[in-house]
Amino acid sequence: MKRNVKIVLMSLLLLNLSSCFFGGKDISSALRGKAPIGTDDAIGSDPELLLSNVGVKNFEQINLTMAAITQVDFFQNTDLQATYDGIKTSLPAGNEMSQYTDAVQKAIVKLGTEYCNVMIDTSLAQVFPNISLDGTLSASEKSHLVDTIAANFWDGTGDKATIEEQKGELAKIIDFASSNSDERGTVLLGCTAGLTSPNVYFN
Repeated sequence: MKRNVKIVLMSLLLLNLSSCFFGGKDISSALRGKAPIGTDDAIGSDPELLLSNVGVKNFEQINLTMAAITQVDFFQNTDLQATYDGIKTSLPAGNEMSQYTDAVQKAIVKLGTEYCNVMIDTSLAQVFPNISLDGTLSASEKSHLVDTIAANFWDGTGDKATIEEQKGELAKIIDFASSNSDERGTVLLGCTAGLTSPNVYFN
């Protein structure tokens, strides 16, 4: 798939999932006092309480989380280490929500993409056991991709209704990706979407 198409797909996917996570509001609105779904109303109505109760993982926590989810050995992959070293200073140094910026999101996407690339090459069978890169993704393989991301990437990060809504958005993007990419590209985009959604890097 051409690079510009990948960028467009990824941007659409991240915007959809982020909006879904915040109940249809963008992230900047959340910082002005619009809390993510599931946050206590008293916290969501007070920007200062929101900032003190909803945090973001720091650079080390993000890296460890991505490694655990994708079952990738960070210390055995020099390309992954190089990517991380190159964007580490763009990731949050602390856990305050105020540290979240557009630059942070871009760095998270870059790191998540590299983790998913390595996952496809080294641990695909462990992470997505019902997917085999032997042609176009079948309907059942697409469902497996969505269900596994929700169950293993986003476990415990939102109420059932929120996760179901996110799964619907993810399924749409995966369908679109499969029409514009090969099987590996579709799995890469699906994995990266799940790994770089707010569910993974917000506390």
